[in-house]
Amino acid sequence: MTDRHLITFRVRCGRVAAALALIGVATVVNPTSAYGQSTGDAATILQQLEQHDAQVAANVTAFTIYTSASDPERLLGTQHQYDSKVTFADRRVAPAGGSIEVFQSPADLAARVAHLQRSQQALPHEYYYGVGTILLRLSGNLPPEVAAVYGAALRDITTQR
Repeated sequence: MTDRHLITFRVRCGRVAAALALIGVATVVNPTSAYGQSTGDAATILQQLEQHDAQVAANVTAFTIYTSASDPERLLGTQHQYDSKVTFADRRVAPAGGSIEVFQSPADLAARVAHLQRSQQALPHEYYYGVGTILLRLSGNLPPEVAAVYGAALRDITTQR
């Protein structure tokens, strides 16, 4: 498989792990960055969110793993941008859902959020949850209480490591 391939899976209730195994993506158990915060690849983080929370597992219906060649924003792997990205659909707002972006440093994540917030007028509303070097972006079409479940699950999986 080359870097040009876009990897998209449709999944059923809690099957992110199985889909990742099909393409040989290993699970990262306790990854940490130089900043002492949890990090890892975005697809593994989505898998961990799904394993942690049944509501997340029941509603993630598809996900796409991006490479530097397939990233529509052309930011993946560039200086001070994310090193890993996955988008996913949530059946309650499909085809929308959210994305996970993983950065080298908390400062890079903060700069990305600041840019997104400045661009908010041109973009649809989103929820942002950042922990360490991980940014979880969620569709504004999700009810606030549903977005909060995703945010809490992210906090939980990163503090349990």
